[in-house]
Amino acid sequence: MKKIAVLLMVLAMTSFVIAANNANVTSEGDGNNASVTQTGSNVATVDQVGNNNDVENLWQNGNNNSASATQTGNENTGHFRQGGGGVYATWGIPDAYDDNTLTSNQTGNQNYAKASEFGNSNAVSIQQTGDNNISHNWLWGHTNTSTITQGPLAGSTNGNNNYSEVAINGHTSVATVTQVGNENTGLIGQGWAGRNWSDNTATIYQEGNRNKVSNEVWPMSELPGYTSDLQGMGIQQYGGSSNYGSASQVGDDNVTWIYQYGNSNTATNNQTGNNNNATVNQNGNGDLSTINQSTWGTGHSAVVNQINGDANVSDILQDQRGASVTVDQNGNSNTSGIKQSGPNTADIDQVGNNNVLGQYSNLASKAFQKNGTSFSDDMNTLIVDQLGDGNKAGVWQEHHADALIEQGGNGNDARVWQSGAAGGDFNNATITQTGDLNVGNIHQMGDGNTAAISQNSL
Repeated sequence: MKKIAVLLMVLAMTSFVIAANNANVTSEGDGNNASVTQTGSNVATVDQVGNNNDVENLWQNGNNNSASATQTGNENTGHFRQGGGGVYATWGIPDAYDDNTLTSNQTGNQNYAKASEFGNSNAVSIQQTGDNNISHNWLWGHTNTSTITQGPLAGSTNGNNNYSEVAINGHTSVATVTQVGNENTGLIGQGWAGRNWSDNTATIYQEGNRNKVSNEVWPMSELPGYTSDLQGMGIQQYGGSSNYGSASQVGDDNVTWIYQYGNSNTATNNQTGNNNNATVNQNGNGDLSTINQSTWGTGHSAVVNQINGDANVSDILQDQRGASVTVDQNGNSNTSGIKQSGPNTADIDQVGNNNVLGQYSNLASKAFQKNGTSFSDDMNTLIVDQLGDGNKAGVWQEHHADALIEQGGNGNDARVWQSGAAGGDFNNATITQTGDLNVGNIHQMGDGNTAAISQNSL
């Protein structure tokens, strides 16, 4: 096998000025190695065609650097670094440099790219085309941008079994991962244990089947500041406030998992297809979670956990059969809204004060379940547990439904409307209230319905 080793080291510095160096490496064949090291404001370009080639080290120290690597073939690898110095500093950024750009393009199968950035306002773009590719991007600093795209080769319909990982320590950074194909995994971590980084944005888009914004073993736990207790989370935003995490999936049997720690964070999940699963964990105050599983599909699952905070909001929309919702809110003044077209199931738990399920006084904004059937095992089911003061639950169900509401506290208010349209007989509604000044209201239309209200002011 032909071997070519290219080593370019360009050091051009004086005490007064840093010169702009330009390094170009081109190789054709298999098993070639390229290494570029630059200090100052420089430009580096590497182009490799063949298999088992390696950009073993493209390292630039300085500001306003530009690096570009293009590899065509299979089992190629690229290792890139801008800034750094190779030593992790405790809560700091060693040898930080700003305004650098890096572009890596790999075409083929089983390729690997790893990029590390130390500094501010840096931009990384990694594009991999083919199957079984891996990308890692680690950024230390603020106002950085990471963009990773993995997809199919020309003439192919899918790019499968790809893996993408972004870790950012800093604020006001943007990370975007796009994957087209099947059985791909996308992960983004923003923040740092002990740091209150804010205003970060994470977006993952996956198109295909059996994709995951999730991982059983979180590889970033090997880095300083990332802890193993967050393993399994696909998008992690740790600390600070006003962070935004978004996952979108088109296809079947997909999984998303978003974790946010801090205040006023926003999580959005959009899934289209069948048997998809979305989970959001938020720990803080004033967080917003939106899960939209509203287009064609069956068997979706949505889980929202909002704990240790106040005034959190969860909104879930499911327009398909066989879907399930689980919401757990622990804090004060929490609000949960759901809309399901079923038959579906929903389980809502709210612990705290002034909890609200739906805008109970507005008929159009209640927790809404429709399109059940007349079969006893094919119906909408809603279970609500509210523990605290001033709880409110508003429920509208159509077509053979079952509602169970339990409220413990003071000033509870529960209202259930069950429609008798098109096979809507045999509805069941039960309201149990413990506390003072309770209000229970059940309105049913149709035949063979059952209503029960139990109130205890003690």
